[in-house]
Amino acid sequence: MYDYGYSGFITIQTAIDQAYLYIQHTIEVSNDTYVGALPAVEYNVVDLVESLLPTIVSLGFTFIMPSLLKEIVDEKTSGIKEMMKIMGMRSWVNWLNWIVYSLIIYLPVTFVITGLFVIDSGTGPPVSASFLLVWFNFILFTLAFLALILAMSTLFTNGIVAMIAGEVVWYGTTVLLNTFIVSYPDKFSLFINLLSCLCPSIALIWSFNCMKDFQKNGRSWTMRNFFDNRTGGGRVSVGLAFIMLIVDMILYSIITWYIDSVNPGPYGIPKPYNFMFKRSNEKKCGAASRTCHAAGSKNNYEIPPANIKIGIKIENLRKTFKQGKVVAVEKVDLDIYEDNITALLGHNGAGKTTTMSILAGFLP
Repeated sequence: MYDYGYSGFITIQTAIDQAYLYIQHTIEVSNDTYVGALPAVEYNVVDLVESLLPTIVSLGFTFIMPSLLKEIVDEKTSGIKEMMKIMGMRSWVNWLNWIVYSLIIYLPVTFVITGLFVIDSGTGPPVSASFLLVWFNFILFTLAFLALILAMSTLFTNGIVAMIAGEVVWYGTTVLLNTFIVSYPDKFSLFINLLSCLCPSIALIWSFNCMKDFQKNGRSWTMRNFFDNRTGGGRVSVGLAFIMLIVDMILYSIITWYIDSVNPGPYGIPKPYNFMFKRSNEKKCGAASRTCHAAGSKNNYEIPPANIKIGIKIENLRKTFKQGKVVAVEKVDLDIYEDNITALLGHNGAGKTTTMSILAGFLP
């Protein structure tokens, strides 16, 4: 191009063009030459969104994090969680309760923040994508974020310490990973960039950066571009970010289940660290199984002290209702000792009230 511009041929070409336009159309053309970029559709991108996105996400979604962490840990250390398990509640039901409780608070937040990202305020929306897709992105992030909170709660027995540590870990990982990895997407491999998505906020940032790249090229992000990252290389596409958020949910749920089993808190009974590899020796007992008690050995009973007197002795107690169709109490053996406090513990429907009513004479 340099040789062509100074070869003199461009002067002859310009003179011929000017002469032709003047003779045919009586148009005089100036000798001034202008060089410009190829015309393209103008786009408006709010650069502030890219630089402040980690802060926006952290402030928008962590306002409940300290109190939620503290409440979960306090429930464990107070013994309420184990009391509910004694009453028959499964652990996963308790965790599901916390998730539903948090979603009731977070769902309105996701709608508001999604609206701020997709609504055009006059200079173009910060993210050019449909409301439903952006909202689904925030929902996945919220679920992964809650799974992370539940996993962190299993590591602490002090609510205040859990609250402080949770904030430090969340803000620290978000800022550091965004500064050193997301800001230099082509510096690291795709594998390293995907590992950074183990922090849910980083996966969210990757997805919005990809959507913004589409907007810079005058296009809106749609499901047809699910795994297209626009620039290639090690950048994380929206589809991969979605997958990593699902991986985060599964991973942190497994961590929650495992640590809660081996470290249930001051009132729980911890399982061995390799409990998932051991065969369960529990026997299922019920109305249809009459041999469960007989199958146990005498080693299942605690030997009472020699200097203690038995006040009430129960052997093979049985109680049925509805003409024997419903078995309320089956083969109960119990010794109640003098000068001792005896308590009956068991899940709902175990027969505690029926047994006490029989002893008190309310039932025959």
